[in-house]
Amino acid sequence: MSGPCYGLAAMTKIPESYVTAAAEPGAPTKIAEHLPAKLARIGDRSLVRLARDAYRYATDPRVPQAYKLMGLAALFYLLNPFDLIPDFIPGTGYLDDIGALTAFVVAVRKMIETARDAAKEVVSHAVAETEAAVARRGLAQVSLSIWASTLVACVGLVYYVTRTALAPGSTALADPFFVACSLTAAIGTVASARFAERVWRTWQRAPAWVQERLWWALAAQAQGRELLLLAAPIVLLILILLVRIAA
Repeated sequence: MSGPCYGLAAMTKIPESYVTAAAEPGAPTKIAEHLPAKLARIGDRSLVRLARDAYRYATDPRVPQAYKLMGLAALFYLLNPFDLIPDFIPGTGYLDDIGALTAFVVAVRKMIETARDAAKEVVSHAVAETEAAVARRGLAQVSLSIWASTLVACVGLVYYVTRTALAPGSTALADPFFVACSLTAAIGTVASARFAERVWRTWQRAPAWVQERLWWALAAQAQGRELLLLAAPIVLLILILLVRIAA
């Protein structure tokens, strides 16, 4: 008899001979043949329900083998009218049977509850991790969109500023629009470069399993100040264009 069986046998107080009988290949069949007649002779409905619960657990394929073995042993114990306390003694004949069956049923139910709680904890943890991953990815996508928009705006501004400054006879430095575009391009370029540098450093410090995901590095830097600096050139460019149109 294995270790778990010893522990359950001690808990249910079932003699080893019943456990040995329960381990035989034909034990479930024997119990199925004799249990209905035994339950028909028992007047205690609560004991009948307890025995049926024990039989259901003992024959459930999802219950571990060690527990099923002890359930069959407890049922064999119930079938024997001459056990520790003979069944024909009024009032007390089934006390030992009730104790053995109750211990088995309680042990199985506790095992089921433990497994259910563990499953709920795993599911809750998985859901929380999924929600956090979705939130990080959404924040990273916002950061990446702003970053890309800033780079596009800065490239256009740099091209405009360069072409205007190199034009023959250019008086661009006296044009407030040219100066504003130059400052906006400079701010946006520096902000984008610093953001890229911070993302790269964060990615290098990340664990190996994280380094495969750029989303994490982007989300780690998606703070209010960084997002504001990235978005500033776009906002300034829109304001400059509005002022230019109004003028």
